[in-house]
Amino acid sequence: MPATTIPGGLVDAHAHLTLDLEEAGLPPGPGRVAINVAAAHGAGVLALRDAGSRDGIAPDLLDPERQIAASRFLAPAGGQRPHLYEPIARDELVDAVATEARNGAPWVKIMADFPGADGNWFAPVVLFDPALVARAVEVAHEHGARVMVHVSGPVVADLVRAGVDSVEHGPLVDEALLEEMADRGTLWCPTIGTIERHLRPIYDELPEVPRTFERWGRTLPLAVELGVPVLAGSDELGPHGLAREAEALVRIGGLSPAQALHAASAGARAALALPAVDGDAVVVDGDPTTDITALGRVLEVRRGPSAEA
Repeated sequence: MPATTIPGGLVDAHAHLTLDLEEAGLPPGPGRVAINVAAAHGAGVLALRDAGSRDGIAPDLLDPERQIAASRFLAPAGGQRPHLYEPIARDELVDAVATEARNGAPWVKIMADFPGADGNWFAPVVLFDPALVARAVEVAHEHGARVMVHVSGPVVADLVRAGVDSVEHGPLVDEALLEEMADRGTLWCPTIGTIERHLRPIYDELPEVPRTFERWGRTLPLAVELGVPVLAGSDELGPHGLAREAEALVRIGGLSPAQALHAASAGARAALALPAVDGDAVVVDGDPTTDITALGRVLEVRRGPSAEA
């Protein structure tokens, strides 16, 4: 099968550069960022957006033409895995967002909901009142930052109306909400490969799980049809996981291979306002516009010169 060159390479819109998601024994600290970037590069991912960490990532650790930093996770007590964040009080959200934006974070990560004691991702505890999130979004925009929200429950509709810039996960996004997201220009990074890992083992135990898989098959193609920017993100799949997320967008999400490729390359680049870097490209074995699994068969990665070089 002939090889295909993807100009600009792949784009991971939901990476976690400070985590050791592939359990490779990475040393703690900022050094993980460079190691994870290099691992993603080897998988053909030449541009990415971080999606939150315990302490945030200083923008100067990243190549501004290819990588986008995000703030620390902003959540109250009980709003994230304990080792991943330092809790804030709910009434500190707006000030915390302002601080992160003033410190140079181009994206601020808000944990909008999180499972309670029952572990139910579809009926999680709402962590911040949507009206408070709306004010936080205004403050972020005043400082030139954008806001991404972790959300798995029904509060997603209120968050879209609060003006968030990017919905991360959002398995309960429905057809009606997509119309509003299209009007507002809200990005959607569904991370269905990661969610599948959590839900597949309980597929027959919780009725909402098969409903979610079926819903994705309707909502993701409709999102593309309506012009909602759908982005591919590796999330817990790790720095080598973007090809698997693109495959899940086809297998579960009902996108065509060409649409999934767009979500993992040029479409994500445009939505995240990442520049095209002359010379950046990845060569894969096969044609990903007809066989999305070709993204997992990287033959060559080409990196053009950086403007800062």
